[in-house]
Amino acid sequence: MIFLFTAVILFVLVGGVASYLSDPSRLIHQKFQQNIAQYASFLIEKIDFPPNQEIAQSLSDDLGLDINISSSNSSWQSVDYRLPAYALDKGHQLLSTSEMKIGHYRGYSYVVANKSNHEYIFVLSHRRFAESKGVFLVSLIIIVFIVIALCYYLVRWLFKPLDALGEGVKQISEGNFDFRVETRRQDELGQLAEGFNHMSDKIQTMLSEKEQLLLDVSHELRSPITRAKLALELVDDKKSKSDIQDDLREMEGMIAELLESARLNNPGSNLSKDSVHLNALIQSLLVDYSRSKPGITFADLDKEVVLIADSSRLQICLRNIIENALKYSRHQNKPVEIEVKELSDKVQIDITDFGIGVPASDQKHIFEPFYRVDKSRNSKTGGYGLGLSLCKKIVNAHGGEILLESIEDRETRFTLIFPKV
Repeated sequence: MIFLFTAVILFVLVGGVASYLSDPSRLIHQKFQQNIAQYASFLIEKIDFPPNQEIAQSLSDDLGLDINISSSNSSWQSVDYRLPAYALDKGHQLLSTSEMKIGHYRGYSYVVANKSNHEYIFVLSHRRFAESKGVFLVSLIIIVFIVIALCYYLVRWLFKPLDALGEGVKQISEGNFDFRVETRRQDELGQLAEGFNHMSDKIQTMLSEKEQLLLDVSHELRSPITRAKLALELVDDKKSKSDIQDDLREMEGMIAELLESARLNNPGSNLSKDSVHLNALIQSLLVDYSRSKPGITFADLDKEVVLIADSSRLQICLRNIIENALKYSRHQNKPVEIEVKELSDKVQIDITDFGIGVPASDQKHIFEPFYRVDKSRNSKTGGYGLGLSLCKKIVNAHGGEILLESIEDRETRFTLIFPKV
């Protein structure tokens, strides 16, 4: 828009100046009016007296003037006369005396001089100037357009790294920390791109170190947990023993999910894919939740849906989402709904509960590791924030995507989309 506005301003300014400078009245005012009497007298003397038609014709050809010489008994003109007689009276008079008139009429400027009972009319046509002005303006428009276009593409090239940086910001925000901005520029924008890549390296290193620390701690915790379970067998207090067992199971679950998440960091590399009969898989999972409130309904398709996937990891993903749906459903509400849809090249699984919902401010963070809507992190209101993160990694490892739609205090729907192959 800036370049377009600049082009319009240039056209208006240059076109206006060209039109102003080529205006006939200005030409007459500036070029001829001050010396018109002397110039007309000079031309009349050149033509001689009585008028020499050959000299007049030669002046007409050389100067581009239409010349008309008339008296009471004779008349001569250099060309077919192009200015009507009434124009001398109706035209715009710039000077009018008994001996001379200067004016212009519809693209013609004229001088009428009287000498020795002869009337000399000199006519200059501005149409040729108008034509040349039109050619000039067209040429100007073409030249300005070319210059503006070149400047536009030059600026586009200059700021091209910003497009790559924008894509880089998008990729990093989506968790793709392997993305790097490619640039061979050595200017300020090239340095900015290099700075962005350096920042991405630092972030990736920090996250890798954080993840490695979690994995190391997870591995190290397995041994003391095993020893604690053995020691727990010697405890006689049943209530204390039950509470400790619950805590140990929770810790084991957390460690298992951390390790599973680490294995899925390289999507597709650790999957054991095979043909999975999706309807049968879901039916087998629902057996474990038959007594859970508010219950589960499954819209089973008549046609068996076969998916190429890792069956064990697919079960982990579905279990996590189903357990979340049951946990956050209100028992008086209608049951959790599961629906399988077979599309042309995809399979879609919708799991919908009608419970407390997810606040809009939390929805964009819901798949982040250790993120929980309940900031108090009370174990009674949820897990430890790894379940949905693991689900996202499992779905992504299969080349699919997981989506969340939620209306607070009404419903929450998780949509899992898998490619068929």
